[in-house]
Order: sequence, then C-alpha cells, then structure tokens
Amino acid sequence: MYLQSITVYLPRTTAQRLTDAAAAAGMTRTAFILQAVNATHTSIANSTEAAQVDVDDGDLFAVPQAHRGGKPPSVQTTIRVTDDQLAGLTRLAAQAGINRSRAITACLELYLSPGKASTR
Repeated sequence: MYLQSITVYLPRTTAQRLTDAAAAAGMTRTAFILQAVNATHTSIANSTEAAQVDVDDGDLFAVPQAHRGGKPPSVQTTIRVTDDQLAGLTRLAAQAGINRSRAITACLELYLSPGKASTR
C-alpha cells in the first residue's frame, strides 16, 4: 500500500487536543484524524460549522498582523494517507467548499466536542 505525505494546518488548540486524544486512545495522530473524518464527514459537508472554521474573505493572502486576537495560530502537521484517503479528503473539502485543512479541522472539532459525533 502506497502512502503519501500531505500537510494539514490545524489551529494550535485543535492540534493539542488531537495529540492528547490520540495518545489517550493509543492511536497515531494520523489514524485519529482519519477516524474523526470517517465519523463526522456527513455532518460537515453542508454544515455551518465547516464554514465557520477560518472562513476565507477572498483576499490574496491573510494579514494576521492586522488583527489582534483573531483566529488562533496554526501549526503544520504531516499525515501519511493512501490515494483513496486523499481522494476522499479532497472530495469532502470540495463538497464543503473549503480546503482540506479546514475540512479536517471541522471534523476534528466536531469529533472532539463532548456529546457530538464522537464514537470513541
């Protein structure tokens, strides 16, 4: 099975919650992310939660220096996925109208939220 590395940008707080939850579950972060996406993908494709995750305002690039407080800083995470998993993540992002990092973040936030779609 061929695995390829992709880069995902997660808000720092989400990345920390992911690390903690994956360790508690005895899983890799990649496996936890993929499990979260599988468990929540139908909920974010057309939800407002997906749209609320770092909505792009159409600028050429972000100027975080112009905003105090604003969105939390992001961290770069690399995960190794199969071609089918990459295609699924790309399809999910397209259906939600956001990029893959935002789609994964929306799934993780939903999955990690108490009382939501988590099936852990």
